[in-house]
Amino acid sequence: MTDNNVALRFPFTIFHTQHRMNDYRADDMYCGDLTESELTGRYGLKTISDNVDPWRSEWKNFPRSNYAVVQQKISQQELVNKLFTEFRRDSWIFTFFGYRDLFLDMVNHFQYGNGQPFRSSKLNFAYKRQIETDFSEDSSLQAIKKVLTRAINTDKKFYPDNKKQQLTNAVQDTVLPKFTRWIDKINGLSMSVHDIYATKIVLQSLKIDGKNYEAVIQYTSQDHFGLDARDILKPTFHRLHIFRIWFVLQRWQHFGFKPFFTNMEAKIVIRGTKSEAT
Repeated sequence: MTDNNVALRFPFTIFHTQHRMNDYRADDMYCGDLTESELTGRYGLKTISDNVDPWRSEWKNFPRSNYAVVQQKISQQELVNKLFTEFRRDSWIFTFFGYRDLFLDMVNHFQYGNGQPFRSSKLNFAYKRQIETDFSEDSSLQAIKKVLTRAINTDKKFYPDNKKQQLTNAVQDTVLPKFTRWIDKINGLSMSVHDIYATKIVLQSLKIDGKNYEAVIQYTSQDHFGLDARDILKPTFHRLHIFRIWFVLQRWQHFGFKPFFTNMEAKIVIRGTKSEAT
């Protein structure tokens, strides 16, 4: 029996990134590890908000009776509440066109979830839609479909085991799904996820009927809702209060709100017809 007569067994892992799931050692998963002097010195975060000063535990109050500005001392919990309020408010410009509710769910999870993994049907829907509507030459799904269309054995009704590397090679030459399109910068997805940390693609099943086939592909991805030092030192991030607030809430030793794993999955059915081209 030759290799060409051996059927590929399912599920078959077509591809996984070098980054693995549940990587607590990643830089953006650190929390509560920086002092005030490190944040204000090394990272230049002497000011993170126009109204709240966490270093002095002060809040700018504007009494209705006059135009004076009062620097009012507030408690640690009041500091946290006011910073999270600004975090949510300042996110509007990045989230107003579609998935603002999703981002606010993630901010709430950041505040109250104690680092537990996050899952959302809204996010899974957006992730699946991103994959299914990408018809570019860089699409991993389209690359998989091209290989299946070319390499399935319609006589024996299987995919040959000795051609499985073709699937992996095809995906390696593509761009994995992520939320970096221009629309994602205003619909909340880029703020919620942006660049995905780890991805796994599995061929779950394959059915062949004549020259037609139906394959089920499972995408599983994970990102980290957290910031690392490289993020906050980027000029774009550093000058915006929303990222300054986020970084201090996460990394200051007196706050230490825990980042978390954001889990996404999409089960996608693709259909095609055997190509006669070799």
